[in-house]
Amino acid sequence: MDMTGFLGKRVGVVGFGESYGRATIENGLVLGRTMYFGHGLSIKDRSLKFFDEPTDMRESGYAIYSDVAALPQFEDGSALSVNLRAFGIAIASKLAFNAAAIYFSSEHRNSFTRSLGATIKEMLSTSKTGIDFEMVTSYMKQKQTSQSKTMLNIERPGEGDVFAEYAHEAVRSETYGIGFVRNGDIGFAQLVKQLAAETVTGMREAGDRFDWK
Repeated sequence: MDMTGFLGKRVGVVGFGESYGRATIENGLVLGRTMYFGHGLSIKDRSLKFFDEPTDMRESGYAIYSDVAALPQFEDGSALSVNLRAFGIAIASKLAFNAAAIYFSSEHRNSFTRSLGATIKEMLSTSKTGIDFEMVTSYMKQKQTSQSKTMLNIERPGEGDVFAEYAHEAVRSETYGIGFVRNGDIGFAQLVKQLAAETVTGMREAGDRFDWK
């Protein structure tokens, strides 16, 4: 079924925002869980590092969580797990906001973003994730550096982009160095690139089809 067409016709831009809000939480949680499962720890290098392959991270002295944990989980109650899931929701939200800014008129964009934000806030307030709305919005309140003008570096996510800045915030309270892998069976790059592409396509098609431009 063409969900973009179905949602646009039946519920309008506000309902479209509500639906995207629910999808944003789901997609963000998946991204955060993926990054948690594939993260690595270093007691020597206390900074955040992104690696292209799992072997690169291992060779740099990082212990990969899914290698060393007796029963590795995609999420648990640790601060890092909670923060990465909030990070994932923030990334998915920011992608939607940015795409709406490009493909929707200011009036429709404002209606969409208010609806999306209200849905996320409501859903998080009743969830048992340990994530609250303020955790998600704290990422968006950060002042971007001059190096991070791009939301997502498609070639190498986490290099000179907003994605990297949000990731730094997610691990800021950690006492060990944290590493993430782009590719391979524990990598996050394919997932976030697919999320970005689907978000852009959905917003563009909705703007064109329902004259929300």
